[in-house]
Amino acid sequence: MSCKTAVAEETLIRMATFNSVPHHYVKDGRLNGYVASVVRCSLDQLERQYVVEVSDPLDGKLRLRAGAVDALFAIEESFYHNGHGHLSKPIVYEKIYWYASGGQEPVSAEQLVAEQYSVSAIYGSDEWEYLQSEGYRVVKRPRDSDALLEMLTNRQANFVLAESVSFQKAMEESEFKNWRFSKVFSREVGLGVFFSNNFLAASPGFLPSFNEALTSCLSSRSAVQ
Repeated sequence: MSCKTAVAEETLIRMATFNSVPHHYVKDGRLNGYVASVVRCSLDQLERQYVVEVSDPLDGKLRLRAGAVDALFAIEESFYHNGHGHLSKPIVYEKIYWYASGGQEPVSAEQLVAEQYSVSAIYGSDEWEYLQSEGYRVVKRPRDSDALLEMLTNRQANFVLAESVSFQKAMEESEFKNWRFSKVFSREVGLGVFFSNNFLAASPGFLPSFNEALTSCLSSRSAVQ
């Protein structure tokens, strides 16, 4: 998906994202969502040319690490990405919860690992990488919040780790909106644009300028669709 034509060819910024309603998602061939609008506003202020590819979280991360794209949004700062680049200022803050279905009682993180409860998260997401690295018994490879919700209602996982806004929206728009779910707070994260080291090395001063434009767009009504 090409977005905005401006200045010289060498200024093209290759970006990747994925569907994460309501932050950034494709509808009618257009990239929508508040985060997408802030990214668009920021790059327009800098008069930078860019192209956005939409796939899934894992593909975006692999392409970033391989140098096939220059930036990925919106993700959190974590040790999984350290050494590959730097994150912009946060665009939104998101609460992460453990969700369970029906009468499943909340348990501690230590119990989840020790007793090998089945857990899951969106495949390739930061939550997925966390679960994999910490010894959880991760099952299946759900691609979005709808798939996570289906796993809980079908008892294919005891718990799922998910962003509250996206998961809540999936619940409200599903046939399970009156289903009883329990949730336990895990943490709050800031989501921003992650730029690769190679891109930043070739574009001295870009990140501070982008952060300044981002701050302006966050406080401006022009950032809101």
